[in-house]
Amino acid sequence: MGNLLLPDASGVGEVAFLVEEWGVVAADVAVAAALISALKNEALPADTVFFGEIGLAGEVRPVTQADIRLKESEKLGFKKAIIPKPGKKADKEKDGKIILRPLTHIRELAEYLG
Repeated sequence: MGNLLLPDASGVGEVAFLVEEWGVVAADVAVAAALISALKNEALPADTVFFGEIGLAGEVRPVTQADIRLKESEKLGFKKAIIPKPGKKADKEKDGKIILRPLTHIRELAEYLG
């Protein structure tokens, strides 16, 4: 994995996107968060990672290898993760220290970023 760093809305910090080598980025939620941040002229929380796919109707869909993404995010120092709500098979408590905020619709992301 590598990092794609983009300036955040405040121009002070950067927003890091985890970019996987095989081309699957799952960055829809991260990009939506950056756009909401820019519209509100407020920086995203620096300790929060965002990932997930967004469907045409605004639904937030699960992505592959979410557990690996969370482990890597934790290693990079993130404290919170805004992620797609896991399916019933994966619906269990995470062992790590990162706080999870699952989403089912993009509207919830806008509410969270307030």
